[in-house]
Amino acid sequence: MRELLKIGAVRAEQTRPLVAVPFQVKDERDFDEQLNQYNQSQADVIEWRLDCWTDLNQLIAALPILLQRFEKPILVTYRTVSEGGQAEYKEDVYRQLYTVAIQNGVDAVDIELEHLADADAVVELARQYEVTTIGSKHVFNVSNFAVAQYLEAAVSEMVDVVKLAILPKTPTDVNELLQATKQVSLQTKKPLITIAMGLLGQKSRLDGWRYGSQLTFASLVDKSAPGQLDLKTVLQHLNAI
Repeated sequence: MRELLKIGAVRAEQTRPLVAVPFQVKDERDFDEQLNQYNQSQADVIEWRLDCWTDLNQLIAALPILLQRFEKPILVTYRTVSEGGQAEYKEDVYRQLYTVAIQNGVDAVDIELEHLADADAVVELARQYEVTTIGSKHVFNVSNFAVAQYLEAAVSEMVDVVKLAILPKTPTDVNELLQATKQVSLQTKKPLITIAMGLLGQKSRLDGWRYGSQLTFASLVDKSAPGQLDLKTVLQHLNAI
């Protein structure tokens, strides 16, 4: 039987995924202005998108203090430009940010599978601190991309959770993602997070849990990906089930 995704004190259920909201602030002023709203929201998890911060070297020094101000489980993500984020990949900064986050109370880290080989020390450190590691991949050209085959390979990587997001061109692409999620989730204990982006993929954000995806993302202030629904809409849908 598959393991249920756990991030900090919250755990997904068989009939309900965790809901994370992206926290995309650029500096400490933005941080101060928005944090209360996130702490008081009904989201399960706050995903702090570190790549949105203007000065990442300054953030390395500020992280230990800022992390203590969250009142919900925290997932930190450094999303690179090639995977839809706002920061270029810089190995030393990437590693330092995650190292400091892990050592200062974060609950989960999102590591792009593309850079996993560079982050082996981060993965080992996360294990020591019992921090959940999510290995992620974002695919914007799904032509000739075999979803099930990719997921089957990815679950063998040295991460606790596998995340795959695709940008579908047709409804068939969305259905392929959902069916592949169902297939692979029945074959592995490792939790999966799968998302189809854009308007076509909104079904995956609302009902992906039916196929084995254990976390969905919803916007509170700003969207972090195309097709992302607002938190109120997602919670209304999930609570009505």
